[in-house]
Amino acid sequence: MPVALSSEQRQQIMRMTLPPRSETLAALKREVEQDEPSIEKMAELITKDISLSAQVLSVVNSSAYRPVHKVESIKHAVMILGINQLMPLIRAASLKASLISHGFLADYWRYNEWTAQACMVVARLLKRESLAHYAYQFGLFQGAGVPLLYLNFDGYDAFVKQSDRLGWREIAVKEEASLNVSHAVASAVLAQYWQLPATLVKMFYFYYEPDALTEFDGHKSTIDELMAIHRLARYAIDKQTRSIAGDRDWKVFRENVMMTFKLSERDVSRLVEDTVEKVFDLSSD
Repeated sequence: MPVALSSEQRQQIMRMTLPPRSETLAALKREVEQDEPSIEKMAELITKDISLSAQVLSVVNSSAYRPVHKVESIKHAVMILGINQLMPLIRAASLKASLISHGFLADYWRYNEWTAQACMVVARLLKRESLAHYAYQFGLFQGAGVPLLYLNFDGYDAFVKQSDRLGWREIAVKEEASLNVSHAVASAVLAQYWQLPATLVKMFYFYYEPDALTEFDGHKSTIDELMAIHRLARYAIDKQTRSIAGDRDWKVFRENVMMTFKLSERDVSRLVEDTVEKVFDLSSD
């Protein structure tokens, strides 16, 4: 079921230009839906898309994966990932290629990628391997509303510049008041347009309203964990890049996150430290 937009939100969304899904992504989705999907065919499709190939190899060889040997070929990457883990990564890589068309967005997108990588690291540290790649996809798409609004609204960079001192939740409130649409809503609309699972769409839409997800399609524990993984991951990256603003967001979500995984303050500190070390490759070995 689509998210319910207000009339003001609907009017703004109708004026916006949304990046289309790439033909490669559409072709891969069709292949995945076959009775017996072919890894060779999928690798061939990805290889033909130079930008997508580069993104996939970059992620697979990143500190979040830490492969024993550098992955040189797309076929090798596909075989390492497997079909179920591949598609979230492909969607995320396609998203980056479609949105990072302006130099101003480079720093923000780097932050977004760090957050997505941190999502994967946190999921693994919490022994939620089955959620790791969905957490990566969630991490990248949850922040996609920011570049989307930047590309559609003159002067939007003023909101991004406030992110060093204001939490993203506070910025979303300001966006709604000024533009009638927040980056959370924009992320949800884009995810819906790209045909992501309806559950993810709703999670983006209600990201800053956690109480709205208490009754949710019978998947509450998984949703709580995915949201908590993202909030821990973002907190870890914020401690390294925008600590004042990050602390403001963390105060809002801290209790809920700690309760979800039964974490102590010491557990959180250790998770944050380990995540920062892995994402920024700060280990001494």
